[in-house]
Amino acid sequence: MLAMAVLSVYFQVPNFLYERGKKEPSVTKTGSYQKAFSSYEKGKLEEALEELERVVANNPKDFEAQYLLGQTYESLGDIDKAVDAYEKAVELKPDDSRALYNLAIVYKAKGKKNWAIATMKKAVRNDKSFVGARFMLAKMYFDEGEFDEAELHYEKIVDINPYGFDMATVHTELGLVYLENDKKEQAITEWQNALEIDPDNDQAKELLEEHSE
Repeated sequence: MLAMAVLSVYFQVPNFLYERGKKEPSVTKTGSYQKAFSSYEKGKLEEALEELERVVANNPKDFEAQYLLGQTYESLGDIDKAVDAYEKAVELKPDDSRALYNLAIVYKAKGKKNWAIATMKKAVRNDKSFVGARFMLAKMYFDEGEFDEAELHYEKIVDINPYGFDMATVHTELGLVYLENDKKEQAITEWQNALEIDPDNDQAKELLEEHSE
């Protein structure tokens, strides 16, 4: 469970970013898959794991089962097996952005920074409307000191301005990127924008107090 805890603290993103990975099983799915999906949704992860391992053993080309297997291993904190399952899912559907997204997340948890960035870039390229992936990619670039790339993706999110997304956090983090790129006035504007959306954003408040003169 330690790896998952570290991952959650590092990214500090709302859970809805992960909701994209959930997909109701189609009526054509086997009884075992239906049972596994139901168990996963109820948080009965060990039961889900047992069923899913049976499904993929019988049909290793079942994309949805491989993908849900990766989610289950990830939820259980077994990052190595999650990586393996997500990689198999991506092999089956190389352009599936949700599988690429989750694979990038577990690569990051494993410390494979370059692989994580490359994989998240594919997720964004394959689905330009996938704002959650773009957000995570921006954070990865920022962590690696690639501030121009981080700026580009945060700005794109601001342009899209997706409904329901935590835009206060986006503006706050874009301000930090601007600060790193010696754009102090633009940084201040972003933190002001963040406070207009969320007046209780403590980070934006502290940054304004520190950098406003």
